[in-house]
Amino acid sequence: MSQDSYRITKYGLYVAIILLFAAFIRLAALDRMAFHHDESIHAFYSHMIYKGNLQGYAYNPVYHGPFLYHYGALFFLLFGDNDFVARLPFVSFGLLLFYFIWRMKPYIGKAGVLSCMLLIAVSPTMTYFARFARNDIYMATMAMGIIVYGLEYLRLRRNRDLALMTFFLALMYSCKENSYMTGFFLGSYIVFYGFYYIFSYPREGRKRALYEIFDQRSPFVKVLTIYAVYSCFAFTLVRHVVKNWQLPPTFDQNTQNTMNVLHSTWDNYTRTHPWILPLWIFTAVAVVLGLFILYAWIRRKAAPETETITFFERFAYRNVAVLSCILVALAVYSVLFTTLGTNRSGMKAGVVDYLLYWMFQQDHPRIGGSSLYFFPRLVIYEILAVVFAAAAFFVYTFRGLGLVNFVAFQTAFWGLVYAYSRYFLAWIGTLQQAIFICLLFFCLAGVIFISKKLAAAFSFIPKESEEGASPMVDSDAGLLPDGIRCFFIYWSVGSVLVYALLQEKVPWLLVHQAQPLLLLAGVFIGDLWSRLRPGVLRTIFVIVVGLFVTYEARTDIWLNLYNNDDPRETMVYTQTDHSIKAIVAEIERGAELLGAEYMPPNPTKVIAGLQGEANWPYAWYLRNYRTYPQSKGLPPADVPYALVDDEYLVTYGDQMKVWAKGQYTRRLIKHRVWWPPLGQSEVPFLHFNKQHEAWKALYDYVLYRKVWGGQPGSENVLFYAKTPLIEPEAKIEGPQGADQMPKPLQIIGSVGKHGFGEGDFNQPRGIALSPDESRVYVLDALNGRVQAYDSDLNYIGYFGGPGVNIGEFTINQGNGPNGGIGVGPDGVVFITDTWAETFTTLEGFGRVRGSGRIIRYRPSAEGGEFLPPITQGLNQLFFSPRGLAMAADGTLLISDTGNKKILRFRPDGTYDGTIGEGELNEPVGIAVGADGLVYVCDVGNMRVAAFTRNGQFARQWAMTMGWKYEKPVDMLWIEPYVAVDQQGNVYVSDSTTHMIFRFDRLGKQVAKWGGFGTGPGNLNGPKGIAVDSKGFLYIADSMNHRVIKTRMQ
Repeated sequence: MSQDSYRITKYGLYVAIILLFAAFIRLAALDRMAFHHDESIHAFYSHMIYKGNLQGYAYNPVYHGPFLYHYGALFFLLFGDNDFVARLPFVSFGLLLFYFIWRMKPYIGKAGVLSCMLLIAVSPTMTYFARFARNDIYMATMAMGIIVYGLEYLRLRRNRDLALMTFFLALMYSCKENSYMTGFFLGSYIVFYGFYYIFSYPREGRKRALYEIFDQRSPFVKVLTIYAVYSCFAFTLVRHVVKNWQLPPTFDQNTQNTMNVLHSTWDNYTRTHPWILPLWIFTAVAVVLGLFILYAWIRRKAAPETETITFFERFAYRNVAVLSCILVALAVYSVLFTTLGTNRSGMKAGVVDYLLYWMFQQDHPRIGGSSLYFFPRLVIYEILAVVFAAAAFFVYTFRGLGLVNFVAFQTAFWGLVYAYSRYFLAWIGTLQQAIFICLLFFCLAGVIFISKKLAAAFSFIPKESEEGASPMVDSDAGLLPDGIRCFFIYWSVGSVLVYALLQEKVPWLLVHQAQPLLLLAGVFIGDLWSRLRPGVLRTIFVIVVGLFVTYEARTDIWLNLYNNDDPRETMVYTQTDHSIKAIVAEIERGAELLGAEYMPPNPTKVIAGLQGEANWPYAWYLRNYRTYPQSKGLPPADVPYALVDDEYLVTYGDQMKVWAKGQYTRRLIKHRVWWPPLGQSEVPFLHFNKQHEAWKALYDYVLYRKVWGGQPGSENVLFYAKTPLIEPEAKIEGPQGADQMPKPLQIIGSVGKHGFGEGDFNQPRGIALSPDESRVYVLDALNGRVQAYDSDLNYIGYFGGPGVNIGEFTINQGNGPNGGIGVGPDGVVFITDTWAETFTTLEGFGRVRGSGRIIRYRPSAEGGEFLPPITQGLNQLFFSPRGLAMAADGTLLISDTGNKKILRFRPDGTYDGTIGEGELNEPVGIAVGADGLVYVCDVGNMRVAAFTRNGQFARQWAMTMGWKYEKPVDMLWIEPYVAVDQQGNVYVSDSTTHMIFRFDRLGKQVAKWGGFGTGPGNLNGPKGIAVDSKGFLYIADSMNHRVIKTRMQ
């Protein structure tokens, strides 16, 4: 194999590695992050088109251009309907970007292509928004397509390249309203470059330059002319109409109100000025035709010899390509803006609404921010691009201008930036001062650009127009700035300055600044690599670039695979909290329990009401179910689930109580999260008074994302779940004997007093017996420990202590672990640590936070050991578990109280399903009878319910004689527990009446013992209970801080 072949193979290997990394980082766990508000809107309407509901989507500039909805619908059609596919179209464009960079090889060289690919592959910004269902990555790729096919047309003059350039220009217009910004940068540079190209020739050679532009490349010039005239006239017209906005005094800037005001403004003006539109169209067409005539005249004057072709041949030669491009643009526009021809009003909306909304946003920013908003984010996420693009700016201008002109240019440039920053960004100083500095810039620039030295310096201008040569590039330029490099400088500087001025400040606009910076930095790195010979300097260069790339790759991986929904990342903007996926899963399970009327594909009943901000992203997640979305108002009556804004209760709290009728449980759910909290600064130097503290905070943030100013803020919603979800078939009957007076307890043994020493208690809550009944384990809740006694209540020892580590129990605001405790057949003790904060990463849910864990302790003669705790069931962490029971075969049953179900685990610790899901409300105490039935204290439903081990309902009875509470919140602290003896009698504790109830196995008869008091036969807030094989009952007399052994006769 030749050396050249080897180099090509090695180069291809490098490209393949970069592409594999780029594909992996953009596709891995793509569906894990919860859908952002904007993502859910884009996916929802794409899904609507995919389902054939073309009338359901109409172009609305608030939700941006129509391309992403149609393209997303295509992917649903091809690959199915799920979260992964919803983001896949954006990944496809993120990868298509690499193809266009590859096509830049004739213009930036192989080294430039490779380095640009590498920088974009590890760019956190480009990766994040290639995984994010917004149109900014579309814009970036389309801009690159315009550049590539535009250059190809200038180089090869193939009409298909011009048509493809126009196609991507039309797609970019159909994608997002800020397409004008990218179009402005591309078009204005072509104009500047065209003038420079002409005047770079000697006077006698300028005719040739004019002929090349207006003859050989006239279709390109005419297409850009049409786009420029349309843009200028459209902007001028709309700006003239809306220069005096008439906003209502109580204007609420939501989607519908905004568009209503804009339409009203436009309709009122055009009604009173009916001549404006015909005049605008006539003038625009006249200007275009006039410019075309001017171009023809220039071409004729500059032609080197008299032409012999006819007028029609000349017209076809120079204008068929232009007409083809016009048809391509109109086809793209009409198909997309009319939703495949079903919405004719889209033809007008694509021009009028498009610009009305964009200008309204500039006059009335919805998401404003500091002019420096983007700079710290660029430094944190794109430091490689910022450093090397800045170096490219200085090196290329120095090499192109020479030392003296370089100093003059830099002085003038930074003077202009200073004036721009003070007057336009910070509004400091006067307009006269800004004009004075600008005039200084133009004077100095004039001196630079009329000097002969400049023309010699920019030696990239080809003086011979050879077939296949591009007028914008010289492959032998070295570090001299040819047309492409000058464009990347112009694009980079312009993007940073213009987006600092524009009113909307959101992270996704970083894409439009990072892209040119990355390209400029990549080309510069490629140029340096090609220029440096093997040796010390190249080695140092590789090490420096390698360090930057390593940092970028680390940041890229950390942001996109671990922290993609963590608000501590400043790239993450008002992100939907990951916990909503668990809510969606709960609603889906509820629909399955309720039956086919609620289930896809043809649900006939509403499963959830969605109000206000809760509409998104729940409308996307529940797209295949029937929901009831509304901006305000009460949810539908008797709907199984409802999600409403938490602020809604401030005004309509009483109405919500009437609506709920006591049939719903309510939870506060984090909806959107952000950092820094409102009122705090994301700049450490504005937050800390001492400089060293600010630098330390910045260091900790950059490396570890350690934040200051408090934890991330959040916007919350209230989740209402009907409980029970399925109504009992018959009224629950109470047992006989409920009206009898309680009997005093016959005390056989008693131990404990309030205290913290050995044998003392601080609200004991749970009791369990060892398998041989030789030991009694007591959960000493507020002391954060478990104490062991023999069956006669003689003290043996304790294990545990307060804390949050393994082997410690969480004491949360005066509440220790609840009374769930049990002992397995092998002697391992299981305890509910109710308030422990837990985190995990679950497939499809992202990083999830939970409350509660099951601590495991294996006692031994040597002192015992703690085993790893249990923290979750299937794809869901515990939510304040309170009760716990062990079956004879070692099956572990846990009352996952907050999640309203019983979790079942096999003896080996593996998850084995649920009991009572959708039927229980605040389950607490749990016990297993000798017959295998599982008895549950279902507090929210005021009953004791019995289920088989596989979850089938067996029987129930009402707790009409106990569990008293006045307010729903008081229900949380009743904490009743249950035990079953060998004869099947069921014992239930009640901390509200201070009694122990004994029911027969069917719940038909009841007897009561205890009553409030501190005496030997009385109780005060009894919680945990356990019964041995001889019928002795052990009671945790919680508020008397003691344990009682008794026998109920």
